[in-house]
Amino acid sequence: MVAKLSACIRAVCLYSRSHPVTVSALEEAQEAVKVLLGDSDRIDILITDGYLLLDKFPVEDRSGVVAGFADELRRNGVAALSISAGLTQQEIAVFAEALRRRPGDHQTDGKPSAELQRLNVGHIRVQTGIMRPTRPKSRDAAGVYENALDSLGATMSSARAKGGVSGVGVAATVCQMLDAVMHDQDALLALTAIRSYDNYLLEHSVNVCIISMLFALDLGLDQDGVLDLGMCGMLHDIGKVFLPEEIIRKPGKLSEEEWEQIRRHPAQGARVLAGASDLPALAATIAYEHHMRSDASGYPAAPDDHTQHFLSRVVSIVDVYDALTADRPYRQKWTPQEAMAWMLYESPERFDERLLARFASRAGLHAVGSLVRLKNGCCGVVVGGSYTSPTKPQVMIVSEPENMHAERRMVNLSEINDHSFEIEQVAQPVEALFPCTKALLAV
Repeated sequence: MVAKLSACIRAVCLYSRSHPVTVSALEEAQEAVKVLLGDSDRIDILITDGYLLLDKFPVEDRSGVVAGFADELRRNGVAALSISAGLTQQEIAVFAEALRRRPGDHQTDGKPSAELQRLNVGHIRVQTGIMRPTRPKSRDAAGVYENALDSLGATMSSARAKGGVSGVGVAATVCQMLDAVMHDQDALLALTAIRSYDNYLLEHSVNVCIISMLFALDLGLDQDGVLDLGMCGMLHDIGKVFLPEEIIRKPGKLSEEEWEQIRRHPAQGARVLAGASDLPALAATIAYEHHMRSDASGYPAAPDDHTQHFLSRVVSIVDVYDALTADRPYRQKWTPQEAMAWMLYESPERFDERLLARFASRAGLHAVGSLVRLKNGCCGVVVGGSYTSPTKPQVMIVSEPENMHAERRMVNLSEINDHSFEIEQVAQPVEALFPCTKALLAV
């Protein structure tokens, strides 16, 4: 349909409306619209952040036609286009002519939307300005989540059978989830806490996708970057489709041979994703690096001079957090607070400390190095804690209300029942304070 509409725009620029070339182009465009509409009353085309979305799904552009059509709309300031059933060839011709005019040539306010309204083109509506995707009213957060599980299941089955994946379906699914995240992130995030024992791999992968996108938005990534990271997060564990089911579901301790198979899944996943031209190039990198750790305790082993990609570090944090909050054959799930506290206090050296601090602060917990004030007016630095008491860390008191140079003392808030020793405020942004607080502790 896009190709036929583009042909109409070119035809009205070169020929009269009655020319056989123009007439043929109009007939073919009208027929293409009818076919695409099917039983629907309307289709929507949206231009946003470099993408052309057809009813909220990104259109694959193999010939360059889509990019050209999107550029034509964008040149005229068109951000959204709706085409409804009953569209006539006369209306298509008026629409094509309106787009081919320069903005100053329009007889109204210089906008194609006003020009089309003036010429009574009722079956094509355009909106100008910057538009953002809106979540379809018929698709709630639960529907988006279930659709993602179904789509990912098909993708993983294809990877297992054919040894490769197509990024087109993944892109459409993640785009829909990003749309939902932008407009109703609380509802979608709540669904990540609802787990089924038998569907762990799919749910874990979708959850990592959702939480990674939320974290990336908080870190300031643009929507293109967030969409790419969401695709990478959804596919980060795809290497596990090649693992025997008995290893994944084994309730007891794994043998060394079984662990060796587990440790191969990042490389296997990277190998599958590296051959997919319609996926972000970073997908293979994140699949390969997501189990690497800052203290070199992870896998696969990397050379000493290897630097884990920044977004691999993001996915590493989200991957562990989501895994700890799920029931597994060998242990019961932890609460989000317990999981975050374990990462903060029991094993912080495994992760990027600034990213972990940022993630923890959004989860309501206090990273090691955080400068805090207690309800009694004392100020201190968080120096440790335990996942068994996630909201009550160990604090080094460095000043008191009446004595800025008081002798330092360590207090374990989990062992004190006095409410005045509860944390009242945390200095923000936490990650920017590390050099100050660590220097303060070292004096």
